[in-house]
Amino acid sequence: MRKLLNTLYVTTPEAYLSKDGLNVVVSVDIEELFRIPIMNVESIVTFGYMGASPGMMKLCMDNNVALSFMTPQGRFICRVQGATRGNVLLRKKQYSLSEDKNIALHMAKLFITGKVYNTRSILQRYIRDNGTDEEVENVIKQLNWRKKRIMQAENMDILRGEEGYAANAYFDVFSHLILHQKDDFPFDGRNRRPPKDEVNAMLSFVYTLIANDVAQHLSR
Repeated sequence: MRKLLNTLYVTTPEAYLSKDGLNVVVSVDIEELFRIPIMNVESIVTFGYMGASPGMMKLCMDNNVALSFMTPQGRFICRVQGATRGNVLLRKKQYSLSEDKNIALHMAKLFITGKVYNTRSILQRYIRDNGTDEEVENVIKQLNWRKKRIMQAENMDILRGEEGYAANAYFDVFSHLILHQKDDFPFDGRNRRPPKDEVNAMLSFVYTLIANDVAQHLSR
């Protein structure tokens, strides 16, 4: 059976995870609520403090399934990780290259360029689906210009500045992308730690999940 990047989200705070053979079992007060074969999931994210059995953790590690724990409010607690796999020589080379400032700068440029490219694509899709919007089109032009500036950055400080300018430009028009229930989901700019409105709360929550997925794949 082929995995399709399936993640199991357990959102009931009182849920406890255990194993039964090759199945993940989710229970509340000893009553089974759900089960799924371990081969059908790639990662599990649980929101609560009840936790998981040691057998369940081993089942995940044996099947290369990431198991992460969050608070009921979505704050990251920890991720269970098994033995480190991979080529030792490759790891040593990666660590060695990370100390090279020129290579680190080049890689950072590529990552941030990709980020800006993706935000620009989102805005272009909005224009394509909803018609002309002068403010959004101006930001698209600015992001195109920022991409060139990013690749020309001479050091990390300049690069961070360009990334910040690009992010500010994107979030300046982010509210245009909210097409429904605008009164329920107002957005006046990015804020965090803690987020001060519903949209920022959702953004921070999703960024936490994405960061966890990235860390999971990097550790493999």
